[in-house]
Amino acid sequence: MGLETVYGGIDLRFVSDIDKNVNTLLAHHHPCVPNLGDLTAVKWQDVEPVDVLTAGYPCQPFSTAGLRKGLEDERAIFEYIADGISVLRPRNVFLENVAGHITLGGTAVIATLTRLGYHAKWGIVRASDTGAPHKRKRLFIWAQTGDTTQRYGGPTQHPSMAAPSGSTAELREPNSSIVTDSFREPVGGRPVIPHGHRQAPIRTQRNSNPCRSYTAFNWREYKTGIRRWEAITGRPAPDPVDDRRIEPVFVEWMMGLPEGHVTGLGLSRTAELKMLGNGVVPQQAALAINLLTERGENATSA
Repeated sequence: MGLETVYGGIDLRFVSDIDKNVNTLLAHHHPCVPNLGDLTAVKWQDVEPVDVLTAGYPCQPFSTAGLRKGLEDERAIFEYIADGISVLRPRNVFLENVAGHITLGGTAVIATLTRLGYHAKWGIVRASDTGAPHKRKRLFIWAQTGDTTQRYGGPTQHPSMAAPSGSTAELREPNSSIVTDSFREPVGGRPVIPHGHRQAPIRTQRNSNPCRSYTAFNWREYKTGIRRWEAITGRPAPDPVDDRRIEPVFVEWMMGLPEGHVTGLGLSRTAELKMLGNGVVPQQAALAINLLTERGENATSA
């Protein structure tokens, strides 16, 4: 969704996930797109090449909320994503993980991409940098290569972890410089966006459920942030809690997703919250793309 915001229509060719609830969501939104399933068992030689491969691989090995075993964690399986990159040779690779990955395992990912002939840029982008009412710091990596013909086909020598989706799109020529970047703080609380590029809104639906109505919740000290995100997304904030605590529809709204994108599929409350918690704010991903590609060379605050 972040790629679509920046570049327009995306021709999604495959996805890969093994979680049954995630697969229900993927099948609902992309019914004609094949799911490769278990990433560790994919035969990449049988998968068609794509122009850009995206991967938001599991964060538990690198998150400060966990034990931070890093590459020693059995869930750290970036090597399988790297195998896919080495065979498919996409012109662009877009990766996402928790901010803690930059100090634990992130350098190994960069080293692997470099060994495969990719030039990478990376940085930390927060959801709040786009105006969202929560920080949600994430590491984003954009890697590019001009060599898309060589198909290595052999296993790489680096672990981390996975759940990628690949897509094809007409993208601009890559900027091949190698840069490390820690993005600037917003000025006066305003989000940082590249100069000359307005952030296109993710498509939303206003109160698509005619039976759902939102009450006048007292946001107290959070009112400014809530009203700002309402203006950006174009729809009012749902009530944040009910008698069972946090409302999934509120988390969905905070994540910048269209109403019902996750909560309209009839899944359990636990499944919805888990998926939303593991997800990425599309506006945040779009901002990272703008900052990490040639579009963001002259990034300024706006």
